[in-house]
Amino acid sequence: VGANGEARKHIATAIEMADDARKYSRAEAYLLKTQTDAEAARKIGADLTEARKILGQARDALRKGVYADVQKHVQLAQVAMREAKRFAQAEAPIRNAEREIRKEERRRTDVSEAFLRLNAAKAALDAREYLRVRILAAEAMEFAREAAHFRRLSESLASLSYDSEDLRKIGADATEFDLHVKDAQ
Repeated sequence: VGANGEARKHIATAIEMADDARKYSRAEAYLLKTQTDAEAARKIGADLTEARKILGQARDALRKGVYADVQKHVQLAQVAMREAKRFAQAEAPIRNAEREIRKEERRRTDVSEAFLRLNAAKAALDAREYLRVRILAAEAMEFAREAAHFRRLSESLASLSYDSEDLRKIGADATEFDLHVKDAQ
């Protein structure tokens, strides 16, 4: 009874320690995988402030040995990371459209309609309407391109008006040319 009882206590303790080590290892692996996913999300530009805070709570729960809380916090962090990635991916078309609009604005192109669409896209992003964000950002980009095209046409027509004056200076009949320019305008 004495030696056998002592051995049984040691065996029970060893089994309990092995089970605890298995649970710890599983929870730690789950946490490390999520931290790796967080690093990948950070590289694509996602704002992981909320997810990092939740992962900190998961690390604390792991240190305390509360493995169910580790799993709960990791799952919450994964949800926060997915949302942050979706937000970052929806924000990219807005940045691209804004860059194009600013470029055309520096060229003195009228991009007021494009700015309206861009502002609507930003409002949709704040409301987390990601599909609408992409549609409005694409429309803003298209309006900027149309405005640029219109600006180039206007510049070309102005150049043609000068060509008409040059034709008159050299003594050529520019009436038909003027009619075509007028039609183009």
